[in-house]
Order: sequence, then structure tokens, then C-alpha cells
Amino acid sequence: MRRLAVAAVLMTASVVAAQLTLAGPAQAAGWVRPLENYTTSGGYTGPQPGHNGVDIIAPANTDIRAVSGGVVEQAQWDNGCGWYVGIRHSTNEGTLYCHMISQPLVSVGQSVSTGQVIGHVGSTGDSGTPHLHFQTHLGTSTDEYNTTDPMTFMAARGVNLAGGNPPPTNPPPSGGPYNVTTFANAPGYASATSTTQTGTLNAGTNYVYCKYWGRNVGNSTSYNHWWLRTDLDSGSPWQNQYVSAYYLSNWGNDEALTDNGVTIPTCSGGAKPFEQYQVTTYGDAPGFSSEWSTTLSGWLYGGGNYVYCKVWGREISSGSSFNHWWLKTDLDSGSPWQNQYVSAYFLSNWGNDEGFADNGVSIPSC
Repeated sequence: MRRLAVAAVLMTASVVAAQLTLAGPAQAAGWVRPLENYTTSGGYTGPQPGHNGVDIIAPANTDIRAVSGGVVEQAQWDNGCGWYVGIRHSTNEGTLYCHMISQPLVSVGQSVSTGQVIGHVGSTGDSGTPHLHFQTHLGTSTDEYNTTDPMTFMAARGVNLAGGNPPPTNPPPSGGPYNVTTFANAPGYASATSTTQTGTLNAGTNYVYCKYWGRNVGNSTSYNHWWLRTDLDSGSPWQNQYVSAYYLSNWGNDEALTDNGVTIPTCSGGAKPFEQYQVTTYGDAPGFSSEWSTTLSGWLYGGGNYVYCKVWGREISSGSSFNHWWLKTDLDSGSPWQNQYVSAYFLSNWGNDEGFADNGVSIPSC
């Protein structure tokens, strides 16, 4: 096995657009907003390369509505869009709805009406926080190169996409803010590794912007490496300081979630370093570029290997044995061979839908 260091790839909120092919016109009656209440962010910069849609910020599970009647052309998973829906409207105009929290509520070939709920806001795919990435397309082949500005497109149809809740006057440094509850006064520091206290975040409900992996706070049974960027209640400096997620009232070790269970996004440069976990594969395992891909990229040979983390994906099975977990690793052969995925089905130990290292430690989620 090639024993090379792997650099963590920082995910951004920009979307790798899924391609939507429109087969023909569908009748549509009127146009509406895709969300009822929201904040518009991350505007359109043009076809690829660029941000070829508009990001509409809303809480997770907010209803996503078809902006006009049409026929569902796509309702599936994409590594960039996550769960998404593509709809064909009249005169071969298309709209795309990305990052749904779960599988869409509609299916391919289904006719939908204006304002019909087709899914719910989430953060699946290449996304840091819950939002809807909304795209509009012109022409009969709506790939990533013939998008058009959704603000202009919808305005021409009588819909003001900027009509939701206005964005804050001074946006926070990295999304949010996100509400959390601290069980005690939390000491604040200038960084996630500093040991010089700058101030204090008082106990109670507070807001944070993002999280950063740093020094451990706690003991052998209760601990946390995540640090939360926030504004302190006292101290100097008090803005953009860090407090340990150890002080959150909810959740467990090395977790950093909001009060309603939403994962707090990672600050730029704050990702958790990759760790290696030793596993044994009972046979040569085929490698793929993602947990949903079916295109072989190489092989991980049977025997002792290392993996970094696991993700839930398509099922691999034989008879009564099956596994949905996929392990990120470096393959022994193929191109590309770094940061590929093999099914945990090939682990010698453990059972169905399990993903453990040889020593019984649960392999962490990516």
C-alpha cells in the first residue's frame, strides 16, 4: 500500500452543478418563490466556472416549492447538489433545487403544480449550512453552461427573489449565527490552540459562527476538540474569539451541534485532521471515487490496510451479508488512487452495516 500523507480537502459552499437535460415543454400556470421566508446569499456569477445559481438561506426542513408547474426530470443524488430535483417547465425552461435534507418528495416523470412541495431544505452534498441552491436554465439542454441569473429570470416572471428576510447589515465571518446553549461560563481564547484567556462567554443561550479543531478540553470520559468562534460577553478582544464546545449543554464527545441538532459548519482551515485506522480486508476491494459511484477507479488489496473515515452510501451485499458504509482510503492500484472509497463489506471482522477498525474502535464519519 502507498503510505503517503493525505491533505484534508476543505469543502466550500459552492455547488458543482448537476446537469439537467430537458426533454420537451410542459404547461405551467404562474410562478412563485421556491421558499416563503428566507435570506438570499451567494449570488449568481455566471456559468461554470463560477456560482451558477443563487443560495437561499433557510432553516433545515423548510418546504421547497416548485416555482412553476412542470414535469420532474431528475430527482436523485449528486456529490455537489446532494439530494436535488430538476423540473422542466414550458418553452423548455428548467429549474434546479439542490441540498435537500433527504430524498425528494417527487419522482422522475411526475407532473407538479405551481407551489407544490417537492422537498425540504437541508445541507446534503457540497454544502456547509442548510440552504437551497436554486438554478434557472434556458434552452433545451440545461447543463451548467446555459444557466441564467435566477434573480433576473424570476423577476421577468413577476417574482422578486430578494423579497424574503433581508440579509444582516454586517454578515458574520463564516455563516450563521447559530444558537447554542452553554451549561457554564466558558473561557474565551484568541484561537483553538491558545492557552491565554481573553475573556468569557456567559452561560446560557449564545450564538456561534463556525467550529475549529484544536486542543482538547475535558477529561478521559467527557471531552471535546472542537472550538466555536463567537463574540464574548466580556474581555479584550471580545469579537471573533473561541470557546470550547465542551461547554455545550447538549450532545457528546467531539460533537458540535446547534440546540436544534444542526451540525455547526467548519471554519476555513479548521477541519479535523485525518487519522488512520487499521483494518483487514478479506479480499481485494474495488475502489470508487465516491460512495455512490459505480465507475471503478482501482483496487485495495486484501490484507492489512488503513482507512480515514466512513460515509453512508449504496449497499454492497451477497446473500444475507450487506453493508452501506464506505471507507475513505488510498488504493493500491488505479487512477486516481488517493482519497477513494471501498465498501466496509470487505472488512474481515464485524457484521452488517458496521464499520470498525481491527481493534474494535468505531471508524468516525467523514
